[in-house]
Amino acid sequence: MNKRKILYFMTDNPMRYKAGNTTRCNKMLDYFSSRSDVFDVDFLTLQPWTEEEIEKFKSIYPTINLDLFRPGSEFSKKDNYTKYFIHEKLPRLIGKKRNAKKLISLVTPFVEKQLLERYADRHYDVLIVSYAYWAELIKLIPATYKINDTHDFLSVQHAPQESNDFAAVGKMFQEELSLLNSFDEVWSYSVEERFIFDQFLNTKVKLVPLSFEDRTAEGVIAKEYDILYVASDNHHNVTSMNWFMEHVLPSLKNRKVTVVGKICDAIPDHSQITKLGLVEDLDKEYSKARITICPMLSGTGVKIKVLESLSFGIPVVTTMRGVDGLLNKTNNGCLISDNPTEFVDNIELLLNDDKAYQMHRADAVRYFQQHHHPSKELDFLNSSLLQSDSSRR
Repeated sequence: MNKRKILYFMTDNPMRYKAGNTTRCNKMLDYFSSRSDVFDVDFLTLQPWTEEEIEKFKSIYPTINLDLFRPGSEFSKKDNYTKYFIHEKLPRLIGKKRNAKKLISLVTPFVEKQLLERYADRHYDVLIVSYAYWAELIKLIPATYKINDTHDFLSVQHAPQESNDFAAVGKMFQEELSLLNSFDEVWSYSVEERFIFDQFLNTKVKLVPLSFEDRTAEGVIAKEYDILYVASDNHHNVTSMNWFMEHVLPSLKNRKVTVVGKICDAIPDHSQITKLGLVEDLDKEYSKARITICPMLSGTGVKIKVLESLSFGIPVVTTMRGVDGLLNKTNNGCLISDNPTEFVDNIELLLNDDKAYQMHRADAVRYFQQHHHPSKELDFLNSSLLQSDSSRR
């Protein structure tokens, strides 16, 4: 049987750090690696990568071809001005003029030239492009079936938070829809975003049932951390954690909060906060936690940190934004409030009342196993990627 040729594009380096987007990327690469009997996969991503990262990738995913490219020129202005002008400055000037009205697309003339040359003699059965930012790659890489893995609703992600510039948001939304409409299939992780895209797009829109290994049985062991927070340093997380430290933490008199991830570099030190920074084994840190928090005030899509917590059967104290994307907003292991006092009360309830804790833990286990068990995503990916030709509209 001939293998299906797939090109999977993702901008972020899955070997460098852990965040929601790289966690998702690693999940996809794990899937392709496990199905190397039926898939021949090229993973296209952006430079720079270190030699150590390249070797690590090859050792983890030996059946996947790593294809790196630079979004900017390789020529130095100092070393060779003529080549720099032809290959760097001139394309930038052309691209600036051509892309002046573009609010989302990151595909520049230099990227076009580079990839058109690289993929001129190749053809893929399936092309998967992560983010609408890079949707125009489908013009450069020949493929029979094209999928956009949205990750985020970009128009909301970049919408002005305070200016009420609705015209700008409208233009961005129009561009995002136009870019996504050029695909055969669009993936969303959020039930709300899937609903919105499905109302406006002419192509198929599918809800991806994000999954994690079922580690709910590990939730019954003794706990080292009362409260765990895991996050990257994007501005939504930083703003949210600053709110928590200002409005919630002062009322948690004798509680310690363990913080993991790049967020540690973006928030101030505090006597009640223990910063672990980037860790080698995130699962180990989850297994030590009694509860997790997700005090999100803004942002889009499902929160990977919430699903990771639920996969351990660990209840989550969160705000309304923290349950965005979840199929169920109640009885799912999450205690929800945007009010600082109620947020504190929810934390104390879980830490002081074992009966309440076990009830919410049972809800977390039940929700996770019904909607995010690994078998759910496996069935979805097999259906989308092995039967994609026959599933066209």
